[in-house]
Amino acid sequence: MRFRRMPLVEIIFLVLLAAALNWLAQPNEIFLSGNWVFGLVNYLPLYLLFRRYLPDMRIAGWAGALYGVATTLSSYFWLSNFGEFSLWTLSGVSLAYVIFHRAFFRLMYHLLAPSAPMGDGISGGSQINPETPRVPADSPRALFAQNHGPIIFAVAWTAFEFFKSRGYLAFPWNLAAFPFHEILLFNQVADFGGVYLISFAVFLFQGAAGELIHDPNIPPRLSNPAWGYRFASVALILLFAVYGALRIADYSGAAFLVNDPGDDSPAAPADPSLERLRVLLVQQNVDSWAAADPNEGLRTAIDLSLEGILESSSRYSGTPDLIAWSETSLRYPYQPGNRYYDRNPSPISLRDFLAFSSMELITGAPIYKSIDPLIVYNGSIHIDERGRLLGEYGKVQLIPFAEHIPFSDFALLSRFLEEVIGLPPSGWTAGDETRLFTLGNGLSLGTPICFEDSFSKNTRYFVRSGADLLLNLTNNAWSKTNSAQMQHLVSARYRAIENRRILLRSTNGGVTSIIGPDGRILSQIPMFEEDYLLAEIAFRRDDTQTVFTRYGDWFAWLMTALLVGFLSVRYREI
Repeated sequence: MRFRRMPLVEIIFLVLLAAALNWLAQPNEIFLSGNWVFGLVNYLPLYLLFRRYLPDMRIAGWAGALYGVATTLSSYFWLSNFGEFSLWTLSGVSLAYVIFHRAFFRLMYHLLAPSAPMGDGISGGSQINPETPRVPADSPRALFAQNHGPIIFAVAWTAFEFFKSRGYLAFPWNLAAFPFHEILLFNQVADFGGVYLISFAVFLFQGAAGELIHDPNIPPRLSNPAWGYRFASVALILLFAVYGALRIADYSGAAFLVNDPGDDSPAAPADPSLERLRVLLVQQNVDSWAAADPNEGLRTAIDLSLEGILESSSRYSGTPDLIAWSETSLRYPYQPGNRYYDRNPSPISLRDFLAFSSMELITGAPIYKSIDPLIVYNGSIHIDERGRLLGEYGKVQLIPFAEHIPFSDFALLSRFLEEVIGLPPSGWTAGDETRLFTLGNGLSLGTPICFEDSFSKNTRYFVRSGADLLLNLTNNAWSKTNSAQMQHLVSARYRAIENRRILLRSTNGGVTSIIGPDGRILSQIPMFEEDYLLAEIAFRRDDTQTVFTRYGDWFAWLMTALLVGFLSVRYREI
């Protein structure tokens, strides 16, 4: 097919079409769980954008910037509800995505434009000079891009997803795999190569389909690279399905609920090989930022817990083994010698509740480690019925420009933020290590806080340290949107599959749920309602570690290495 330069109107149309399709594919306010049909085509416009093709690298950069801001504002508009940090968080994410996508689109132009300027890179202005020598269209360098577009596209975009999901500004939401989160057969391979292996299959499929649209007259022969990639993408999906069927069979009895709420069937027969854990996950639905009384959420959590304990006594003839409250349920630090929680909240104080319940509690709370220098963690704590502090964990992955502002420890910057900009510098400090909580029955829990369960490396560290289960404590109530809660839940599902561990989620506004090791949502309660989730989980305790748990994002690193290899091919002098 003869390549042609694309007019500006067509470029803008393809960019905005891709952003719209991506919004429809991911969890949104129309399709709350996302829509996998749109997930099959949401990157097609971008593939055609690079193949048909952009006039120069400068235009490619501006196209990337437009895509970055369009996808950010459409998918993450709820960041505007992030209290006094809303402007800075939304603008910060938008700016980061503009920069990331601008650089990436320039890189993709360099990789896929079959006759890119000779020796041009992802910087400099000579690429828009018509006098710049160009690579001959029939040279090996140009033919490589022409014949291997789908694999270049898949490798590069997988590496890009991995890149934007790491580091201080990382935000691993809305990945290419996420529209397919409900197709469990397709997702089981995450325990082998992580979520990025699934994203790669999506990119390869769409790249192969895009090549068919780009040049529909290619003969359907395996010897032809374009058709070879089409067959390879379908074969990869079928391979995932076979692997998924085998893994689902392996884990079909690995975890289930006994007397699921609303289920009148008798309890499953006792099986000595199964562990049992009775949990009470509380969802108080109180926006702690807007509440005038700092103890309102805590009071609601105690009231809901008491209701759950009574129901547990009726349904199971016993009390829960564990009560879990969400992130920031305690607004003030908990210290065994501090008398604040002897009298707060009223009418039932926290210590009175613990003594009455005779159960262990894991809850979100600030953790003060020192005053000078000030070290405060956004943490989770483990308390027994006597009020003793059994363990604590400080959140490692902080939200940039909200929980932590770079260099805000310096007095001059801190004063500038408060007095000039009006933004209070955050007092949170990143935790320094992974810590587990051990329950009275011997089970070990890892407690990723808030969006830490969206990061594969964080949950992997908990499991490598010996966690039998994962418990996420989240406060997304401030978002005031269902799509924000669902985007978080979708990301979390992959952590359960990657490590083959049950993931409990106790949230302030949603989605409070229990996710099985195969990604099934065993139980959940409605979002933005005061409620609790009471369940007894029977599960197979498994000390083995998956390939992903052992080796992490090896596949994503492989794609990054291949991308470097592709770049070296394009830079090589002919």
